[in-house]
Amino acid sequence: MKKKPLAFAVSVSPPLTFAAGNIALSLKKQMPRRDYDLVIFYLEMSASDMAIFKSIPRCRLIKYKFPAGMAETLISKSPTQARFRTPYDIMTFVRLEILALLSEYRTVVALDADIAIQGDLSEMTQFGPFAITTDAPWAVQNNFTAPVPGYEMDVPGVCASIIVVHDALPYQAMYKWCHFKAVQLAPFLRNGEQGILNLMLQEFRITPQLMPLEVWQCISWRAEANVARIVHFGTEKKVWCTRNICNAFPEWYRIHREWLKLGGSDFDQRLVNPRNILQDLDELDALTATHLAKIA
Repeated sequence: MKKKPLAFAVSVSPPLTFAAGNIALSLKKQMPRRDYDLVIFYLEMSASDMAIFKSIPRCRLIKYKFPAGMAETLISKSPTQARFRTPYDIMTFVRLEILALLSEYRTVVALDADIAIQGDLSEMTQFGPFAITTDAPWAVQNNFTAPVPGYEMDVPGVCASIIVVHDALPYQAMYKWCHFKAVQLAPFLRNGEQGILNLMLQEFRITPQLMPLEVWQCISWRAEANVARIVHFGTEKKVWCTRNICNAFPEWYRIHREWLKLGGSDFDQRLVNPRNILQDLDELDALTATHLAKIA
């Protein structure tokens, strides 16, 4: 079977389907002439949202089913410190499917759902065969509650939010190993599949290519976020639930309105109240100048 050149992959739980819609429409806008698929993994999805995705070119929906016993183990055996413990939370482990997709695509890019795409992502295919961003200042150990024997735990870790993989990797062996280790190490996993991927790089002796963080996985509070290709809302303060962040990234909200025009599901708009904050900033500058003049 001839492989397709490129797939982007994202997984979403029902409350965040609109986030995958934003990614689909952003890719359509930013990469109109590029040959790619957007593979959307889901557990549940409304019929109306599903119909919208099927109407957007290049979208491919896959209803995900965890390997037998895996979800139950991850939920029941994860430590209290684990970030992902509910059925929807552990959708983060679906990121391992990027390795399985390499049987169909030459290059696969994993995307977190909580991102804003602000430019053409075609250049990402030049990274690899395993490319990722750093998780500085945290080490591999930060992903686990205890050291894992046989691995270097104090070396710098990598962040699983954005990953690029190519089919030059031993992806079938990596895929099986990751699932086995996820179940085996469930009692010690603090950061879900990110911990498994950090160990996998050591297990398969892969030196990852580190992509520039400020371009391809720029956290929303960083100074470079306004011009980054990908902005990551990587804390509990998301673009859809924090007013200042929503106002700081109007392109994400403009794309969201396009999703709503198609009839897509929404979030609680009362949380963000989108508006132009320039007047507020001008007034703040004037107040600051007045204060400085008084104390000069």
